[in-house]
Amino acid sequence: MAASSGLDDQMAVSGDAESLEEVRLYSVTNLNKLALGAGEGLMTWIANTCSDFAVNNHDAIGALLAAGEKEAARNLIRDSRWRKTDQAAERGTLVHAVAEAMALGVEPKLYDHLQPWVDQWELFLADFKPKFLMAEAPVYNVKHRYAGTLDIIAELDGLDYPVMIDVKTTEKKPEENRPPYEETSLQIVAYARAEMVGVSPMAQRTYGGRRYYIFNSDTKTVPMPKVGAAFVLVISPYDYQLVPCRIENDVWHVFLNVIDIARWRTDLAKRTFGPAITPPKKEEAA
Repeated sequence: MAASSGLDDQMAVSGDAESLEEVRLYSVTNLNKLALGAGEGLMTWIANTCSDFAVNNHDAIGALLAAGEKEAARNLIRDSRWRKTDQAAERGTLVHAVAEAMALGVEPKLYDHLQPWVDQWELFLADFKPKFLMAEAPVYNVKHRYAGTLDIIAELDGLDYPVMIDVKTTEKKPEENRPPYEETSLQIVAYARAEMVGVSPMAQRTYGGRRYYIFNSDTKTVPMPKVGAAFVLVISPYDYQLVPCRIENDVWHVFLNVIDIARWRTDLAKRTFGPAITPPKKEEAA
């Protein structure tokens, strides 16, 4: 197979499709990023983060400008967003790890700076008394060529059917703009419509600078359980909110369009136009 950075190649089947010798599955989060790009909320957050950094560090930036280091000053402001993003990602990862351990009945490793989030998680446990069926489980949809990792499937006190819960952490106060954001619903509906759940860790690789998952005959799975509802659990240092999330057919159809748009952006769009044609040569005058 010829090398390509297109989505079709990244999700291609190696060998006989029926034998599932090897199928490359795109991650749900990457599909959303490719199709939706950066939303207005994220762009506003980036602008505010960089602006706040510039205001709070004006002495250092001014020193660079006085020294004629305009490019260094610009880079310092521009890259400040990544420091904030990395901190948020680390917090989310650690809170997820604590929640997963507690869901599985394992003593979690605790971090003092995360205690306010852990306190809210424990309050959620006390309020809803979830019975955890799955936590941090890999899910696969071979038909539509995607995969991902769901956070929780559980039974909640008072409900007679299992539900899916996606956990989001934030440092923002309740009156601020905070999760869940719209694209989260597409992530959740994709997980809810998965075909299989893996019973072993996912095999991951990168191709063309993007992450994808491997599904083959060695991948051990069980059928994906049907969930009756889905929620986003938003945890902050101040409170928690359990927010219902729709996973009906109309939302599912939007996610299928996300797959098509991602394919368009990474492959088809690059092959839409051919080289310019030249006019036919005019016959020379006799």
